[in-house]
Amino acid sequence: MKHRRSAAVFLAVLLTLMSVPFAAFAESGVVFTFSCSVPENRQPELGDTVTYTVGISQNSGFCAGTFFFKPSDNLTYVPGSAVLLGNLQEDRVAEGENAGAYGLIYLEKSDYTSKSDSFCSVSFIVSGLGDISVEFYAYQLMNSKLADVPYTVTPGKSLTDTVKTPEKPVIKTESLPDGILNMQYDFMIEADRDDFLSWEVTSGALPEGIALSDEGMLSGIPTESGSFTFGVRAALTAGNIVSDEKQFTLTVLEAPKKLTPTKSSSYTVSGGYVTKVIAETKLSDFVGNFETPEYVKVFGSDGKEITDKNAYVGTGCRVSLMNGDNAVDSADVVVLGDISGDGRLTSVDYLRLRAYFGGDYELSGAYLAAAHIAGRDTVTSVDYLRLRAHFSGDYNIYN
Repeated sequence: MKHRRSAAVFLAVLLTLMSVPFAAFAESGVVFTFSCSVPENRQPELGDTVTYTVGISQNSGFCAGTFFFKPSDNLTYVPGSAVLLGNLQEDRVAEGENAGAYGLIYLEKSDYTSKSDSFCSVSFIVSGLGDISVEFYAYQLMNSKLADVPYTVTPGKSLTDTVKTPEKPVIKTESLPDGILNMQYDFMIEADRDDFLSWEVTSGALPEGIALSDEGMLSGIPTESGSFTFGVRAALTAGNIVSDEKQFTLTVLEAPKKLTPTKSSSYTVSGGYVTKVIAETKLSDFVGNFETPEYVKVFGSDGKEITDKNAYVGTGCRVSLMNGDNAVDSADVVVLGDISGDGRLTSVDYLRLRAYFGGDYELSGAYLAAAHIAGRDTVTSVDYLRLRAHFSGDYNIYN
């Protein structure tokens, strides 16, 4: 179809076409208007989307042609924004001497007699400072009075606006969390804006294995411990307007070697067991009872890692302090009364304890430890009676 021919073919044909200014073409009965829409009708700023619109007034007949917009270097074309008579058009990009023009849109010869304030339009994002400008081109433009000779309308229509100079960005982050040797570290340094910013280290040095991205993310696996002080600068990529440089200290601690409950936790790690865990403790709450919880993993009795934060941690689960893929310390979980290992207290636990007490069921390891309800050296009828009372609501084994 005619409107699918390539931009290269269009431009080759244009070399043979007559060229007239907009004013001359208006004599044929077509009058163009040109406008720019900026959010809230204010001075454009970095990151704004601005839309350039061409209106048309035609007395009678048809209009056919190819239209596109050529922006200044600090405007970035929004793909898919080329609209002709309210319909999205296929994006095309001019080549050759007009390279850098966007939104090439084609209107076939057709009856078009009414006025339109938005005959065609294209949107751009303000990506730099200074003046933004767009020139409007119309190629192979014809109407009823000039049907036999296609015209090239020279770029006699243009609009220029000055981008508002932004304030210097300000780094908001005050301090950095500690890292741990040989363990993944990720932390985003924040500023009062997050668009059109680039980040760089201007003084000092980061720990080996840690890098600062252009987006302000500190990430990597530190391979040396100690305290490292360095300066960071956030600069607007347009205009190199920079914030005041800020100093940070990143402390990399030696990797922990033992599972250690927090000071506020009631958990005890001893003899290869984690005890004083109550029934229906979710994974997220359980892990939060340990220092450096981000390096704590819990595995089910089948050896598979438990990842559902809402899953219950039960007797027989294994909690490990990880250094990469290696466990540096581990212990088995004991949930008092949870003899079945499902993390809850149900009739199953009561029945298994009764069977064990009667010699009809075997318990060992963490499951036997969970049966010591009364805290004595051996399991007795007291444990069985207390669990039964807890199950009936007459006693609380965790008080």
